[in-house]
Amino acid sequence: MSGTFISYREDDAKPWALLLRDELVEVFGEQHVFLDKDALQAGSWREQLHHALDQCGAVLVVMGKRWLDARDREGARRLENPEDVHRQEIATALARKDVTVIPVLVDGSTMPPREQLPDDIRALADQQARSLADRSTHRELDLEVLVRDIERATGAVASPRSFPRRKNVSWPSWLASLVLSFISIYIGVEIDYRHWTWFVFLVLVPAAVVAVLVWRMRTKS
Repeated sequence: MSGTFISYREDDAKPWALLLRDELVEVFGEQHVFLDKDALQAGSWREQLHHALDQCGAVLVVMGKRWLDARDREGARRLENPEDVHRQEIATALARKDVTVIPVLVDGSTMPPREQLPDDIRALADQQARSLADRSTHRELDLEVLVRDIERATGAVASPRSFPRRKNVSWPSWLASLVLSFISIYIGVEIDYRHWTWFVFLVLVPAAVVAVLVWRMRTKS
């Protein structure tokens, strides 16, 4: 089962679900990604849901800040309705031993307390969650982690051209950059190495800059 099913609540995290679908389609191909609104057509949604899950080894539950307390027109919490489609999708996935359920937290949301979930989806609180950052640079790293989870759960193989890993920058490269900066400064000014000001300007400042750049590259890798 190499497919991935994306379940979400439309008034909570629809933009995130669509973004996630587009990203995963690029990585795994359209035939391996199922969005609930795309997969469920007219007819018995329960039968269609089971059919879709038969092709999926992973179900992503996209959860925004309004996920837990989303209300219907009467003001009742939607999760309390046993016929709620989103709840049924989660319950069906959790009941299947051959499906890995991954909560995907967006908009800075957190996992809901176990005691606030209905009995049939209470096990959702026990699943390892992943987050998607708002900033695109951080989100790319989050997507890489999620893609690896999906690969392990489904056996699908991500496109090698997708999510290129950042190359590690070697210390010789940084040393070469430091030497070049010294040369450029030497050409531009008359240097008196006996003066402490020039030592600070030519040695300590470039070294500090290089140290900061190396630290930033390491924290992003």
